[in-house]
Amino acid sequence: MTVTAGAVAARAPTLTVVADFAFLGSSPRIGSLLLMLLAWVAWRWRIPRLAMLLSTSMGLSLGATQVLKDLFGRVRPPAFLGLGPVLGSCAFPSGHTLNATVFFGRAALLLATQLRTHVARFAVLLVWLFVCVGVGFSRGYLGYHWLTDVTGGFVIGLVVQAITMLTPTFTGDQQFERCINPFPGAATEGPQIRRPTGSTEAE
Repeated sequence: MTVTAGAVAARAPTLTVVADFAFLGSSPRIGSLLLMLLAWVAWRWRIPRLAMLLSTSMGLSLGATQVLKDLFGRVRPPAFLGLGPVLGSCAFPSGHTLNATVFFGRAALLLATQLRTHVARFAVLLVWLFVCVGVGFSRGYLGYHWLTDVTGGFVIGLVVQAITMLTPTFTGDQQFERCINPFPGAATEGPQIRRPTGSTEAE
């Protein structure tokens, strides 16, 4: 309650405008952005499994949000604290934060695979983290969530990311993994076989 009350107490016209940043995590907005991302994937990679992975990630995100809200049944902060319409859904986890963590995380990883340097890749991931923090902060600032709702949404989003990131490992598809992992390990490149000096390969 202390964090939520502090965010409410810190309200100012400028911050309230910035707090509308939360719309980035709304289901309609995420759905529109997902269609754009899928179009980019279809144009850039033409790998159906990659499009399926993106859709599955968001499906898991939306499904986990609804299941956990029903399971925990946590009440939102008092309605008088909210800046906007009263919401009838439960509080935990923050769906906006969870959706933003999964979608923008997946988009950031895809973009990072197209960059040449580790510095540029890390910069993209930092932007993703900034978006997640911004969306989470806005949900508390607007009076719709407790801090633990936001934290839970972020952590669950990371779990969903981890599950989908491991998919290529289970399938052993190295080309697929290179499309979604901007920091591939040595295993991604496959085993390197060294031949003794002077040896010849059998015809």
